[in-house]
Parts: sequence; C-alpha cells; structure tokens
Amino acid sequence: MQSVDKLKEIMAFILNQITPKFDYADGQTIAYMVYGGQGGGLQATEFASNIEQSCSYIETVINGVGNNLTPVTLTTGLNEMKKFYNDTLSSGKRIPILLFTGATDKADIASAAQLAKTNIQNGDLYIFSMNGGDYSPFTDAKLIYNISQDFQNWGGLQRCFNKAACNINTTCDVADAVTTVAPTSAPLRGPHCTCNYSTVWLDVIYIFDASAATTANGLMELLGKVQTDAQWLNIAKSTDTSASEYHTRVGIIYYDSDATVYAPLGSLTQMDFLSIPTLPFRNDPGTNLEAAINLALNQFNSSAHRIEAKTVIHLLATTYRPGDYQDPTQIAETFKGDGGIMIVYDYIEAHGSVAPELNTIASPGYFTTSSDDTDGSFVLNAFCDANCFCFVGYNAYSQDTGRNLPNQGCYYPVETTNGYTIAENRCKSFNNGYLATVENEDKMRFLWRMFKQPTNFWIGLQYDGSAFKWQDNYALTANDYQPWAPNGKQVQSGQMSGIYAISTGDQNAIKWSTHEPRQGFWFACEVAPCDSEHYCSRQQPNNIIL
Repeated sequence: MQSVDKLKEIMAFILNQITPKFDYADGQTIAYMVYGGQGGGLQATEFASNIEQSCSYIETVINGVGNNLTPVTLTTGLNEMKKFYNDTLSSGKRIPILLFTGATDKADIASAAQLAKTNIQNGDLYIFSMNGGDYSPFTDAKLIYNISQDFQNWGGLQRCFNKAACNINTTCDVADAVTTVAPTSAPLRGPHCTCNYSTVWLDVIYIFDASAATTANGLMELLGKVQTDAQWLNIAKSTDTSASEYHTRVGIIYYDSDATVYAPLGSLTQMDFLSIPTLPFRNDPGTNLEAAINLALNQFNSSAHRIEAKTVIHLLATTYRPGDYQDPTQIAETFKGDGGIMIVYDYIEAHGSVAPELNTIASPGYFTTSSDDTDGSFVLNAFCDANCFCFVGYNAYSQDTGRNLPNQGCYYPVETTNGYTIAENRCKSFNNGYLATVENEDKMRFLWRMFKQPTNFWIGLQYDGSAFKWQDNYALTANDYQPWAPNGKQVQSGQMSGIYAISTGDQNAIKWSTHEPRQGFWFACEVAPCDSEHYCSRQQPNNIIL
C-alpha cells in the first residue's frame, strides 16, 4: 500500500512528465484510475482525448483520493478496473494497462494474475512494482519493472512508460537516463559544445505568422509543432525563484497586419505552454513581421530577460510581403548583430514552395522548412547550438562553417609575461581553464593570430620530468602534431620544462621549444564554452585581469 504523499507524487510525475508526451492528435487516449482511496473508494476517469482533459482528470483523481488510504488488495483493484472499463476492454482492441503497484502479498499477487489471465484478456499489462513484490505469476504481462520508490533514481522511467503506452515491448531500464546529445562525426578533444534538451537555458520568443497565407489549420499545426518541441524543455516562469538555472523562459507573439503579444516572456510554465488550445486567427492577409520582431525586442529589454541567457527568436512563418510594411530585414540584422539567434521555420504546406525572403532573415545555419525537417529535430538541435557560446572577449575556435559554434573551446590571449606555473594558475582561476592545447597546425595559427603582435607564448604542453603531457591530461604521442624547432625538444630528466611557441612573424613557420618554466611569456587560456550543461553567470569575469 502506498502513502497519500507517494500516490500524489506518482500522479504528479505522470502529469508533468508523461501526459504531455501522448500523441492525442493521432487518436491516442488515456484514462486514469486509483483504487484504495479514502474509505476504500475508487477514483477513475473516462478516456481523455486531449491534454486539457488529461490534466483535468488527473487533478480530479488526486483531489478525490482524500487524506487517508484504505488497504485494498491488488485483486480487488484489478477487478474494479475490469468493471469500470469493461466496454473498452471488451472491444477487441489491445489496450495497454500501466500498473503502478506496491503489493507484496504472494497470495494476492497470484490471485490477481489469475484474474488478469481469465478476465482481462485484451489488456496488455506493464507492471511497475514499487515495493519489490514478486510478480512472476503474471506470465502474460508484457514487461515487469522493479523500481524503488525514490523517483530521483528513475532516470529512464519516462522513456519506459512511454514505450509501454505505445505497446513497445522491448527491454527498458527505468534507472538508465538517456541524455539527448547532438551527434558528432568523431569525439572531440577538449572543451566543446554539449547538447541536452532538458537543460537548455535560453530566453525564447516564438513568433507565429497568423496571416491568411498560413491558414487556420496551418497555425494549429505550427502551434502543435512548438508544443511538441516544448515537451523536451524545462520551461519556467521568470517569477519562479525555485527554478533551476537550467531552464528556458518563453514568450509568444503572433502577427498578421498587426502584431500582438499573446504571452510575455517568462509568463508560462511548461504546462501552461502545452495547454494552449489555439492562437487567434483573423484571416487577415497582412504580414507585419517587422512589428512582431519589434515586440520581441521589447520583451528582451524587460526584466524577464536574464542577462546571462542568449536571446532567441523562433519565427514560424509562411511568407511576408516586402513593401506592405517596413521591411523586417534591418531590425532582424540588428537583433542578430547584438548576439541574438533567429531560427526560422518556413511552413510550406500552404503554398508548396520555399519563401527565399525568410531565409535572409535567419541566422546562418538556422533556417529550415517543414518539408526538410522530417524527423522534427532541427529546432531542438538549434536551441542547443544557440546555447553554446563564449563569454564576451573570448575567441571561439571552431571548424563548423555553418553556425560558427565554439565546438572546440573558447580562448583568451593574455598579453603580459608570466612564468609557466603562474600562467597555468591564472587560467585555472577562471572557470577551471588551462593553458591552450595545440592539436593541429590550424589551431596553432589560430592562437598566433589572437595576439596583437607576433610574440613567443606558452602553450599547454609541459615536460613533467619524465614525459610530455598536455594540460587536458592527454600525453603527447609520436603521431601527434609537434613542430619542434631544431634542438627544441631537449630536456633534463627529472626537471620540469614548459613549452612555448616561437614566433618568427610568419604564422606558417611557428616552432616549439622547451624552456625553463620561470621565464615569462605571453599565453592563451582555453576554457569550455557556455552550453546546455555548463551554466555561465555574469558574476564570473568576462576577462582575466592580471
């Protein structure tokens, strides 16, 4: 038997983490039932066909439980379920039944298993055992999960629950949380951009084209698209002082010949956002995108915007008509020039072709169409990339020619002479950085170009008395890039040496050499970029002061 608090915790988990994931638009429905409430009563709902009904039904169930639970056997609970949902369970369709239970009595479990086998033949049982009971008598159960009552250990429960709801009968580890990470062609060495949708921390304004060209149905589809994406995000209000730093604040603007703020930045929780049924549609042919972007900039200038967070405009549009209103290109360029990211989603179902003018508004690499985004991942990955950036004053090293991400770290040149160990400590003092590593000739030239004038500078390679090692804990191997000067690799066993880059004034002729570490040289610090798993506060210094 569960406590009232534990039961409410289960229902809250289902409400916040499971219910929004159902595909109601495709006809999926869900009902909720609790047995053993106050006085032994049953709380059961009809099948919800949309998220609003689901939320309402769960609240009804939670409120109906009362403050005291009455012990009820699992057999009784399943029998009550069979009676209440008999029409559905007798329809001939396969119905997934997801059962959270704390029953441990062997005789009761055996009796319940026999009842399920003989009387609930169309129900596919997925059992979530919370108290370690032996459910082996349920030989017809699709899957049985043995889980602790500590929800913090259920990292994979949401995924397993959703699989069960869709009758996907593959093995699933409820304790194994899967982090959604943007794929790379090969593992990157050193600090790089990581991607975890649930910990993205952006300030996002969604701008919807509500003009006649989009159509009422198209506007509904666009709303459904962003609500689908929002399921992955941790959305919080600006007034929620208990929210983690790793949250996203959102606002909504729609436009036709006029532009309107539907929801100010930071005014919505995730559930608020997912519960929006529709956006206003007037069948107005106007497309005043410039006014909509202006309203977005006003939102970013409000107290709801966090100075640490990147500003993102996610535009979902069909087209705009240059000449009808002030051209939005200039204000979009101003927004992007100030560090904002413009993600543009061109909804082409209504007119069947790409609107090239929308591409010009997007930030480089941040434009897609509804027909190209076939797996629906473009915007979420764009959010991750928008959330990867360097502090002001730091230089991004990137081999990404599209969005110019700092996917191989952020670098700051220090143009005062410091000994090797002093320089090393200076880099550590900011965000646990270190002296810059040099993996290839391209990066060597990148570091050389950061300094105002050609100069010798320390790099993050040292001889520790027995071997050459980089400050990111990689050893220098024979196959690594290492442009030693003649006799530059000479060392004395047992004595530390720092390695510096010798500048000849030619970025293509930079060589390395060891040196007594007390010698002062300029140097460059390497730090991880701010990203979805690395929160950067403006209370941390933007620059290193020596």
